[in-house]
Amino acid sequence: MKRSAPPASGDVPSRPPIRLLLHAVDGVVPYLSPNLLKRCFPPNHVSDVLWVGISVRDTCIVPSGYNAKDKTKPRGYTFSNSVSVDSWMRDYHRVTVSSFDLLQDAVQHKASSTTVTNQHVMVWTANGRHPLTPTLYYGSAKGLQYHVTVPLNDMIQKKVVHEPPPSKKQRDAAIRRTNEWTNVLLEQQDCSESTVWAPLLIDGATLDVSQIELLDEKIQTNKRRISGIALIGWPYLNNWQERQAVCASIRQQWMDIDVAVLSTQSLTQLLDAAIGGCNFIGTNLPTVWAQDKKAFVCDLVSWRQVSNSKRARMEEKEKLLDENGCTDLNSSTSSNPSQHSWFRSAQPIVLDCHCMTCQVHSRSYIYHLVCAKELLAEILLFVHNLHHMLTLVRELNAARLQGRGQELWNYIQSQLRPKDE
Repeated sequence: MKRSAPPASGDVPSRPPIRLLLHAVDGVVPYLSPNLLKRCFPPNHVSDVLWVGISVRDTCIVPSGYNAKDKTKPRGYTFSNSVSVDSWMRDYHRVTVSSFDLLQDAVQHKASSTTVTNQHVMVWTANGRHPLTPTLYYGSAKGLQYHVTVPLNDMIQKKVVHEPPPSKKQRDAAIRRTNEWTNVLLEQQDCSESTVWAPLLIDGATLDVSQIELLDEKIQTNKRRISGIALIGWPYLNNWQERQAVCASIRQQWMDIDVAVLSTQSLTQLLDAAIGGCNFIGTNLPTVWAQDKKAFVCDLVSWRQVSNSKRARMEEKEKLLDENGCTDLNSSTSSNPSQHSWFRSAQPIVLDCHCMTCQVHSRSYIYHLVCAKELLAEILLFVHNLHHMLTLVRELNAARLQGRGQELWNYIQSQLRPKDE
């Protein structure tokens, strides 16, 4: 069943525009070389909607020393502030984080949980799991010349790790640690051009009152350095009712501050964050879709003038879309590739799309690359998916200015296939 629309609490023209925070887990934009990145997404063309999120966990890990007998074999690895930001990335706005989702990292590495103490948090990197302290984190983030940084945070979630639900004592301890780590970062920060997003741990629709009071006090005493709030745990809220309740509580407490969601794992989560009033939305969906051989083709521009009859015809035409508004190019390649609707299609992925992929290549060529298992297929799909995602962000901003966010939300949801179908 299609979901009914939530209240459009984000339709306030005075609020800051929505921006996409693209995950660059290893310090670079996925798939693209610096030259190709600037050709496809010139900084002056995307600065209004695109920020790059850099994960310190993989970017700043360096050898800590070498064995006496074998100089080529390091003793171990640690985090370093000697790593500087690449020159090609300086034209883009940057946000540094310890990890976009500590729990997701643990699950990917088949760990039951993340190890956290009062002094450090164990962070998964390409070279194993290593302790990251607030001081180490600040030094590493400073070397990347960030515009905004998110302090170390501790997230306890019962919905991901297979452990008993955390007790109130454990949750209180997690909030205390996060607060202490934020204080350390604020004490050490000395860059006048950079700011901090204070982390806010969420676990369910009801926010912890004591945590809100602590955070509000911190914001009031550090107005110059704290420019926003980073919501930790957004993907693990059960439904849009919980997400809207969280957003309503935050906007009731703070009206004129940036609210960022570091990680969204579906298009629905992204839309819920936008309509709830969040103005920075982090995601790696363009990358995930490219890896899964999916093209983001959801119609985004016809919502202003499309009639009901035309909308019905469009929904019927795009009935193959999944719950994220994508067409799967990998589902039929193993059986009979010629049966796919893209097999002989000379159209671009999306009509009137101005990305490099759609301007040069047809659907049939992209589908041929997928069937041939060429890496170029993922590169071209990523370019299109990210470009179309930025188009979505611009449309969300336009709808907010016109007070029509709920209408756009309804229109996009009408094109998506429910998960249970």
